[in-house]
Amino acid sequence: MQQEKFVDKMINTKIRDALTEDVDELSKLYLKSVHTHFKGTLPDEELAMWKHESEKQRFMNQITDKKMRIRIIQEGNSELIGFTRFGLDPDSSNIGNLESIFVKDIFHNKKYGTLLFKDAQAELLTMGFYHMILWTPTKGTAHGFYRKLGGIKCGQKINEIHFDLTAYSWELTKQCKGQPRLS
Repeated sequence: MQQEKFVDKMINTKIRDALTEDVDELSKLYLKSVHTHFKGTLPDEELAMWKHESEKQRFMNQITDKKMRIRIIQEGNSELIGFTRFGLDPDSSNIGNLESIFVKDIFHNKKYGTLLFKDAQAELLTMGFYHMILWTPTKGTAHGFYRKLGGIKCGQKINEIHFDLTAYSWELTKQCKGQPRLS
């Protein structure tokens, strides 16, 4: 059963689980965001490797195999505003991983990213995780957003394609205490 929660009744905004029919739109948003926000941060050859068809397949696999959760924020039953992707951290058996969070540029600075972030935290807590980690490009632009949401810088690494990543972590029991669950 698909769970959804209306976040703001005035503009009919809701957060819900992604469905297989969302894959095309999710892939387009993801690729546009990656190419816009990571240009100059990620190597051009890495950006060129991300293609629409392969990302559609990746989203489809994640929706159907249930290892990752993908949550969408949208207005009514129409416009996709953004999404989060989260689940088990691949490097740990007991830490939740916020793999990605993207919001269309026209919706930046309107609290949609914060709503998605808090929803992912609450969902990870219900999945049995008490800590969450997120890796972001060290030269990326979202560090202030993560710090504002209580993230603590907890590590750095160079990934398989040789660019620097910075990790932020959250203790979910403290971060989510008293927060309304969005689903």
